[in-house]
Amino acid sequence: MSSLPALLALGALLALSAFAYRPTPTAFAMSPLNRPADPVVLTGGDVPTLSGIAPGDLVAFRYDSGWQQIPVQVDERAMKDLGSIYNSSPNGIVILTYTDAGTFTGPDPDPTLDSDDEIVFMAKDAGAAPPSFSEPAGVIANTGVEVEITDPLGGSQTGYVYLFRQDGTLSPGAGQQYVSYTFNLLSGPYLTTYDTLDGPNHENSVVTTPDYSHHFSDRWISDEIHITMGGATGVDILDRHKALFAPGNCVRSEDTFSDAEGAFIVNKSGPVRALRSYVGANSGPLTQREHFFYGRRQDIRTFLRVHSIPGIMDFFDYSPAATGMTYYDDLNTSGVTVDGNPDSVALGVIHWGMVSGAQGSLFMSSLLSTNIAGLTYTLYYLDDSTPEVTQCTGDAFAYGSSGARVNQTIACTDPALACTNYLHSTRIMYYEAPGLTVSDAQALNDQANTPLTFTSRLWRSDIDGDGIPDGEDNCPLVSNSGQQNADTAMDNGPGILGHDTTVASAVADSEGDACETDGDADNDGLPDAEDTNPLGSTPLCAAFDGADDGHPDPAGGDVTNDDDHDGDPAPSMGSDASDNGPSWDTDNDGVLDGVECALGHNPRDSADTPSTAECGGTGDSDGDGLINAWETCKWGTDPNVVDSDGDGIGDCIEAASTDGNGTVDFGGDGLNSARATLLPAGTGPGQFGKTMDFDLNGNSVVAGDFGADTITVVKMAFKISVCQ
Repeated sequence: MSSLPALLALGALLALSAFAYRPTPTAFAMSPLNRPADPVVLTGGDVPTLSGIAPGDLVAFRYDSGWQQIPVQVDERAMKDLGSIYNSSPNGIVILTYTDAGTFTGPDPDPTLDSDDEIVFMAKDAGAAPPSFSEPAGVIANTGVEVEITDPLGGSQTGYVYLFRQDGTLSPGAGQQYVSYTFNLLSGPYLTTYDTLDGPNHENSVVTTPDYSHHFSDRWISDEIHITMGGATGVDILDRHKALFAPGNCVRSEDTFSDAEGAFIVNKSGPVRALRSYVGANSGPLTQREHFFYGRRQDIRTFLRVHSIPGIMDFFDYSPAATGMTYYDDLNTSGVTVDGNPDSVALGVIHWGMVSGAQGSLFMSSLLSTNIAGLTYTLYYLDDSTPEVTQCTGDAFAYGSSGARVNQTIACTDPALACTNYLHSTRIMYYEAPGLTVSDAQALNDQANTPLTFTSRLWRSDIDGDGIPDGEDNCPLVSNSGQQNADTAMDNGPGILGHDTTVASAVADSEGDACETDGDADNDGLPDAEDTNPLGSTPLCAAFDGADDGHPDPAGGDVTNDDDHDGDPAPSMGSDASDNGPSWDTDNDGVLDGVECALGHNPRDSADTPSTAECGGTGDSDGDGLINAWETCKWGTDPNVVDSDGDGIGDCIEAASTDGNGTVDFGGDGLNSARATLLPAGTGPGQFGKTMDFDLNGNSVVAGDFGADTITVVKMAFKISVCQ
């Protein structure tokens, strides 16, 4: 209450004039969510695909037999030093807070939608899920995000809101203004006239909605509330929202807070909500309060940051115009009449309270959060038109004064004093029609303490219905939720004793297996009509398995396969004849089948052979005596590792030691000894490989060429000077 009857009339006039210009919200069809007063608050981090857009480019829609735009608001936040909020030097106390170019807080350094910015819309505006993919007019295609909202209290209640980037033809407010906040500093513009070092800084600021108005005459001085919902009389029921150490202790109050140093953090009026946040409460210059105003709801968050204090009270003192209302809380569900006559009420910890009458209903749910051990609070209540206790602020009466009192010493909570204790309070207020019942109040308390939950996901065209947006689907017209694409990489064979590298296929394409159109689904160089496994497997060169190529398991075709399928691959070159088949080369072109697959060549066509450059060139990266091309394409070893299988014998020595004794001895390492080692008695020719695997000099001749295919020739062909 601003003052006595004359100012009551002035307050009513101000409220009525404010109502005169408020817009009438568009009436949408009923939301699937029965939470008409509650917001849904996301952050930019919840919708990463919209990150980086201008906040004014974000728009929201509901679906109800067609797209309907709804109001959405972006509130930018950033890490800010509390010293800079006072327009002074930084003090090292940094908080995440709302930004405002109209205060010393300043704008968000990142002017785009970033991960800590908040996105808010109302639950009452949620709609249903569209029956199929579509997009509203005025948005940029494939920028949509579906937000599925669930009420944990509502069982199966689920609603949907769709966020998009608009094309410049839409406004985020959708022509609506659920809340109007006029910050009216009587001294003039904030940046040039507000005294952050010493108050008072008088205001005539008002928040108006179709259901209530709330007036402020200074930073901490909240002195009028008019409820106009559902036929309420609209009179001013509030004297003050008060703050004291104890009843009658006037050393500190909302008046002294406002009369000392302080500053505003943000004053913002948006289509969905209004923000009012400030700091400075006498010797607690960092103590902060935030107000969030919605159409039928207000949230008040207070952050105590001060030295040790003897106690605290935070309560609403109503005006004489509240006479006839009834006060209730969860300890006093029978209620007591607000009439200026003292009442006996049950005291203790309360979780909610309300006043209700012809003047409307004002419900409050309160939550205290602290790490101070043993801290508790109790109900404070006084209804007395002639109170014995001094009324430090506002009028001389106590009508239904009610709220929380901490009647014990509160330890230091000021981070500037290196204190680590905290004490935060949250008050959620609902402005309701006359006649709110205790049952209604209990339901509102449940809602206040059970926020709506949400899940966000991309809203993109998905013609085939496999859950993958068309723009990301490798088969947009064929359902394939697994996105299998066998040609994205190929195995070039394990190499000698376990070396296994994967090489990206040179002919890989972006088409998924389910919709390949080029006749070679796994891009292994073999037409699907001739391929025994056209979609490949792991490894992809298993496409040869079952072909008449003389090798039981040609996956990459080299010396380390488990050719006899006993579970034990060859332990070392030449030591296990049943597994140590030679490097496999189906078309006898001197290049391993697996390498040909990986490099996009046909391992069944000797005319389609990788070049020396494709195989790695004539350099010797590991200096072991074998050129890179021969290691990669002939032997399947690692051109960057001297001993690929880690058995203590270098690749070059193992390659040249055809008798398997690990020593390069020209007399023993000839073609005949190689054949004797690799083809044990009784097995017969062709058991392990083609004769071209023994073409040591690479001239494509083996039969009748024993004299040329010797280790001496191998040294020349491999350009070996010294085998490492």
